[in-house]
Amino acid sequence: MQELIDWLNAGLFFALTCNLKVAYNSPVDIDALFKALADPTRRQILVELSSRNGQTLYELCAKLMMVHKLDMSRQGISKHLDALEETKLITTTWNGREKLHYLNSDPLIKVKEWVRALSKSGRKKSP
Repeated sequence: MQELIDWLNAGLFFALTCNLKVAYNSPVDIDALFKALADPTRRQILVELSSRNGQTLYELCAKLMMVHKLDMSRQGISKHLDALEETKLITTTWNGREKLHYLNSDPLIKVKEWVRALSKSGRKKSP
């Protein structure tokens, strides 16, 4: 998981654009995935969920505001969570009245595999 966090923070995905579909449970446009990851607040949310999965909106807000000094309303953080959920980077479940947020690393792993394959093909010498 640390390798995934390091990769997220490295910013390797910024320079990549493509009209591919990432193949996992349900296809997501890779451009939409990179757009979701381009926002530093969304990346911080993913890092928080990687450290402790299953957090509520209240818990995420408290952690982002107090620990990371993020100055954002609950509604703002909620919109970021919606964007992450649309791209399948997070999943949610309801526990009574609480909505719990979980990191879904499958899209990130597929993108990482795509980047790795792309970089390997770029290393091949032309005849």
